[in-house]
Amino acid sequence: MFLVTIAPPTAGIQEDYLYRFDPAEGLELSEYSRGGTIGTCYWLEGRELRGCLRRRQAARRFIYDHWRSKQRAYIAIHFPCDDCSPTMHVFIEPNEAGEWRIAIFQEEPRYPVRRSPDAFRLIYRKAEKVEPWPEQARRVLSFRDVSNVEVDSF
Repeated sequence: MFLVTIAPPTAGIQEDYLYRFDPAEGLELSEYSRGGTIGTCYWLEGRELRGCLRRRQAARRFIYDHWRSKQRAYIAIHFPCDDCSPTMHVFIEPNEAGEWRIAIFQEEPRYPVRRSPDAFRLIYRKAEKVEPWPEQARRVLSFRDVSNVEVDSF
């Protein structure tokens, strides 16, 4: 007696990588200033932690400066998580109507990409004790929609 199993098309693919996000899909990223990929500081200590926090602050400055000067930009930011690896993809660009926006895509390889509502306002605000992605920052960027409601923060 033989048992035959027909494998689904995703057989052999690691589950962690079922959902891949390509930030360049449909865009000409050569027109964008690139802020690189910013790592998480969650498990670091001492000098490494201080350097990492400086890089994350520089990433905030990159976003803020490009937003204020209305220059196309892209940056990827990793966030700490015990059992996942979320990445925030931030695009500063004009929308179809020519209005400048910040488009944010949240990538976590086990789930489909989630797009936040477009942000049309950006402010620095004091970090709260309970942030969605806690880190040792005193101030964070607040991405706000047309109604001035925070749609994301970093």
